[in-house]
Amino acid sequence: MELVRLRGTARRIGEGTGPLVGYCELAVRQKRQRHAMEGKFELVDAEGNKTVVELPAASVLVDDERRAIYSKIAGEPGVSAIAMRPEPNIEVSLRTAWVTDGSSIDIVGERGDGTVKWMAAGTQQAVDTWETAHAKEQQRRQAPLKRGALPWNVIIPLALVLVTIVLAEASITLGTSAFTFIAPTIAITTAAVAVGLLWDQIQLPKFDEREKKPTRLLAAGAVVMGIAVNLPPEGPMGTTIQGALILAVGVFGLVRSRRQIRLLGRLIQPTSEPQEGKPGVFVGRVGDETPEKFFSQMIAIGAIHTLRKKKLESDKSLDQNVEKSIERNLDNKVATERRGFDSMFQLHLANSSLDVDPKGATWSSEHRNKRETWSVFLPIDAAVVIAGTPQREGKKLQLKATAPDSLVIYGVQGGDDPQDSLRRKLVLHKLTYGALSMVIALAVALAIHGYIAAS
Repeated sequence: MELVRLRGTARRIGEGTGPLVGYCELAVRQKRQRHAMEGKFELVDAEGNKTVVELPAASVLVDDERRAIYSKIAGEPGVSAIAMRPEPNIEVSLRTAWVTDGSSIDIVGERGDGTVKWMAAGTQQAVDTWETAHAKEQQRRQAPLKRGALPWNVIIPLALVLVTIVLAEASITLGTSAFTFIAPTIAITTAAVAVGLLWDQIQLPKFDEREKKPTRLLAAGAVVMGIAVNLPPEGPMGTTIQGALILAVGVFGLVRSRRQIRLLGRLIQPTSEPQEGKPGVFVGRVGDETPEKFFSQMIAIGAIHTLRKKKLESDKSLDQNVEKSIERNLDNKVATERRGFDSMFQLHLANSSLDVDPKGATWSSEHRNKRETWSVFLPIDAAVVIAGTPQREGKKLQLKATAPDSLVIYGVQGGDDPQDSLRRKLVLHKLTYGALSMVIALAVALAIHGYIAAS
């Protein structure tokens, strides 16, 4: 679209008093309330040409914040329409952005298909600043996202799987009397451990982790299974048991990750322009007009899990060492705090924006923090891919959840390509199960060879 700029004097159409369009925001301590008013007026330029302008309140550029006692600003435009009524001597903060009759203003909009979409209005200096920031933002949005390379930490486990299988197969081919430096059960165990390392490096997005408490159950199960795979004795029966255990682990992993794979399959579909009522996949950057602060970052949505210990009531009669021992043995409680989880944020696309309502959304992010215990969040400017169906809400398109998994969100570091990251994860997932199939095939081959040799 072509960006156009108009300059002139705002004139009221018809009768009336007060501002033509704009808003004010009143803040008392941590509470904020806003009154906004949309409007239509005439813009008269220096040559006397008139242009009818219908301007949304949000496009009026806000003035600097003012601090004063409430009694001094109570009579200003819009303040009386705000429901909040502080005491007259209470200090408040006021931000106003009004276009009034007779004021000189500049207006910037996008012209296309016979219409103009007004984007910003205000003083000449304010609009100059906005245009500079808007041009930089457009360049940043249109910059190509970076594609990642194959991580080196998956090459070593994969190489270990292949080398182990090659040596074991060579042992079978050359015969046990000529090539006995690797026992069949050790070969299977080594290859299985390498596949486990490969699986651990993939780390598929955990779309439900924000709802769960950290658990060591799976880690403990992996240790127990690793010991169990190594216990069977040498011989065809031992390799058969090992193959069965590894097959069971593979089936468990497939069943457990089937929903993740289905969601990832949706997110890597080709992107499209947002259209009302048409499901699509959209890649862009996170924006938020009301972000939350998490440590040093501003986040749009997030789940912060903090670790809190049960408080021990101090007893002066207790020996200090005994008290410390009791504290060490207390159970830990995990509490989940949702920072801005239900608040609206924006998805900035190359040429447009979408509102995103995260209530009920299925989401995950590579942005994490482990200072307290752990957390997952989407900061401002994170690169995201979203699968959903845009719906019309007022004058804007909005993405919102209408059913389980109807809105899926995945975020990565700003500047990275989230779809490329997911494609790599899916390829490595398939590679892992290919390696696992090779290990199972090795166990079958060693068992058959052992049974034949025994007969």
